[in-house]
Amino acid sequence: MIILLAATLRPRITNFFYQIEDNLNISGLVSSGIIDYLVIGIALLPLSWFGTMRLIRAQVFSIREIEYVQSARTSGASTFRIITRHILPNVVSPLIVTSTFGLGAVALSEVILSFFGLGVQPPRPSLGAMLSDVSGRGGASVSVLTNHPEQLLAPIIVIWIMIFCWNIIGDALTDILNPKKN
Repeated sequence: MIILLAATLRPRITNFFYQIEDNLNISGLVSSGIIDYLVIGIALLPLSWFGTMRLIRAQVFSIREIEYVQSARTSGASTFRIITRHILPNVVSPLIVTSTFGLGAVALSEVILSFFGLGVQPPRPSLGAMLSDVSGRGGASVSVLTNHPEQLLAPIIVIWIMIFCWNIIGDALTDILNPKKN
C-alpha cells in the first residue's frame, strides 16, 4: 500500500512543486530534495492516521460518559464549552503520546522504503540507502557484507537509537501527561 501511494503521488507532487517553482522562482526548494521527504510523509500519513483516529474516538466516547461531563451537560453548559473545557484537554495527552510513538514507526518505514529504493533518492541522505549500499543492493558487492559486516553496524545502531529515543520520549510524555497520575 505504501509503495503504491509513493509511486502514484510522486509525479503529481513533483509537478505541483515545479509549477510553484516556475511561478515563484524558488528553485532552491525543489532542488534541495524536500519533495522526496514530502512524498514519503504523504505516503505514510494516511496509514498512521487510522490508529490515531480510533484512539481519539474511543477517548471521546469514554470521556463523555464521565460524571463531570454529564453534570456539565445537565447544568446547561454549551456543547462548545464541554468540548473545549472537559473533553479536549483529556484527549490531547494521549494524542501527543501516540504521535511520538508513531514517529518511530514512520522513521522505520522510511528506512525500509529507502532500503528497497522507493524512498528518498540519492544523493539525499537516508539510513535505508546506507544499508542498501552496504548490503550489496546499491551497487556494492555482496563480498563487502561477508568480509566486512561491521559496516552494517553504524546505520543499524543509528536507526535503533533513533527509534528507541522516540519511544523513550513517548514513554516520558505518558508519565507527564497522564491525568490519572496527576
